Amino acid sequence: MKTTIEREQYTDLPSALGETIAEYRIPPGKAIAYSVRENQYIQIIDVNGSQCSDWLAFNASYLEEEVDNAVTRTLNQTTVPKVGTHSFFYSQKMQPLAEIVMDTCGYHDSFFLACTSRYYEDLGYFQHPSCSENFDRVLKPYGIAARKGWAAVNFFYNTSVDSKGVIKAEPSQSQPGDCVVLRASCDLLCATSSCADDLSSINGDKLTPIHVRIYQQITSHA
Repeated sequence: MKTTIEREQYTDLPSALGETIAEYRIPPGKAIAYSVRENQYIQIIDVNGSQCSDWLAFNASYLEEEVDNAVTRTLNQTTVPKVGTHSFFYSQKMQPLAEIVMDTCGYHDSFFLACTSRYYEDLGYFQHPSCSENFDRVLKPYGIAARKGWAAVNFFYNTSVDSKGVIKAEPSQSQPGDCVVLRASCDLLCATSSCADDLSSINGDKLTPIHVRIYQQITSHA
């Protein structure tokens, strides 16, 4: 059954990859939580380009099990999963929760936390919105406890690790309409943000929206 959440027609998005069963527009600097069924597809779209997006995923049957970046890096032997052989995001139980099946950007991060209140306070900005606080807010109705910082998968983040182990963050390289598509390995509770960091250069000149589409199946890889 089609259960589209938002019926507004957007003209700033790439063509759909199939029949959408739900879609969500995330305003700049905000976050949402949403459910996905096993084998459904999640498309996370950078609408205007240069906008980073944090992503969390929990096993809907056992919310204590979530995507673990350290386990994912270890099992894949790469900083982030790649379309093809090493394509899964794993939980702390070493079980696959989602697989990346499409990636038009190629720049993502699995080292940094989603931005935190501490990050902004250290810069002298108190009461500044943060992605971690936004995640706390949208996950609270599901009984998920707040955290000082969420170890999210950070899509469209342009980070690199140099030969001395220093992690560098530079402006996002994503272009308008760039996206990642994930296939859920089990029923999931997910949360996605439009990153709230307007103090550094990682999101370009200004914060812009992120769009999420859910498909039962995809018929195109355009």
